[in-house]
Amino acid sequence: MLARLLSRSDLSAPGVASAAGSGRRVRNLNALATLRNSVVRPGRLLAVFASLVGSQLGGGVLGLVFWTLVARALTPEQVGVGAALVAAMTLLSTFGVLGIGTLLLERFKVASVTDRRALLSTGFGIAGMGGALVAAGWLGLSALAHFSGVLGDLSPSSALLLVGTTGIAATCSAFDQAVIGMGVSRLQLRRNLIASIVRIAVLSGEIALDVRSGQAVLIAWTVGLLGSLLAAPLRRHLPPRARVTVRQRWQLVRNHWPVAIGHHGLTLAVASSSLMVPVVVASLMPATQTAYFNQANLLGGTLTALPYLLTLALFATAENVEGFRRKAPQTLIMGMVLALSIILAGALFGRVLLLMFGTSYSQKSWPLLLIILASGPAMVIKDHFVVLRRLQGMRRQGALTVALWSAAELTGAVVGGLVGGITMLCLGWLAMSTACALIALPVVIRAMRRQPTGDESHPGQPVKRWTSAFVKINQPTTSRSNTYPTITLRCDAGKARP
Repeated sequence: MLARLLSRSDLSAPGVASAAGSGRRVRNLNALATLRNSVVRPGRLLAVFASLVGSQLGGGVLGLVFWTLVARALTPEQVGVGAALVAAMTLLSTFGVLGIGTLLLERFKVASVTDRRALLSTGFGIAGMGGALVAAGWLGLSALAHFSGVLGDLSPSSALLLVGTTGIAATCSAFDQAVIGMGVSRLQLRRNLIASIVRIAVLSGEIALDVRSGQAVLIAWTVGLLGSLLAAPLRRHLPPRARVTVRQRWQLVRNHWPVAIGHHGLTLAVASSSLMVPVVVASLMPATQTAYFNQANLLGGTLTALPYLLTLALFATAENVEGFRRKAPQTLIMGMVLALSIILAGALFGRVLLLMFGTSYSQKSWPLLLIILASGPAMVIKDHFVVLRRLQGMRRQGALTVALWSAAELTGAVVGGLVGGITMLCLGWLAMSTACALIALPVVIRAMRRQPTGDESHPGQPVKRWTSAFVKINQPTTSRSNTYPTITLRCDAGKARP
């Protein structure tokens, strides 16, 4: 975290120990002054961060309203069943989209105009079928595994509903990234807002009709996703329809798929741990314990999203490794300050905040909330590591590393859950997450200390410019928990600015 403060480019003349000590103090003051000035006079990085936080607040409020209604109207056992179904749907749809969303995001405008409508419709179809097939396969494996938790005792109707909803959710995920690639990101925002509002409306109707069950939660989710897709005016932004054979459709997707799958692999590796932990909980723990974890995870994910969004702003503005070296010290320090402040706020006011869900949640979910918040500093470090690997173009290596970390975190969670229940499950996950962050920290520090090479410092060198950030607020997601919006970055090829 302090590597930039020790950068050799700021060293004074060597040889005298006292001079070196004075130089370190001056560098510390200069770095802190730079950080202070960046806060007082926000640059592009903080402007992007402010925009993302504004979008996060909108999505976070709608998510909290939905789950507050669920917690107030349903018993903890029913909440646990609904939370388990939603967590499984989110995880399976993320895998089931099969990289189609990234393909449409990056390759839509590369395809010829006559092929774009066919590429889009074929991609949506593959994503929907992929989501449903992945869900069906997972249900088959879970039946053989005989899970002891709530997901091990699903009724046939709940299983069928999960398969259908996962297919719809995968299609929505592909849609959200496709409209970004098309340059009409407002459709993404519109669809997500419609989905959230319809979801709350359907749940309110179910409560009024006294239809109260965990399955009702997933039904409200399904109707919200499907209604938002039908209400999205996508056709007016597409070229005229042309006759395309099935073989031509498959050829279109196959030609563009390899370019997108690298980014999707890293995205899956990054998201897998946070998406799989709720499923592990639901697979090992009874419904009531799952409910207490879900509400703690909901609130914890909303709060820990702030340092994550700061790192995302770094990703959107750094442009290359040299940009990371210059800007990462600021975001790392600010992210750590945010994460530690959030832990303190959770310790002081967490019980009060959890009262929105009910008294029992205030008592039972608070210890779990503190453990989830305690992972904030580790998340800040690992998020910076992921940004670095993306900017270095080392997506495969980064995906493999993060996948191994996710496996370690899930192993800690499973062992903890089998040994001592829900609290030990969270502690096992936290311990492994912290250990992985300690492995990532030296890599991040070296990148911040490293001097730019000739290629990185010369203008005109082609780089990837991450030019815009868009927020999905429809699904519980990705990168941190199932509680706050996914952020999708659009990558445009460009030139480094002089």
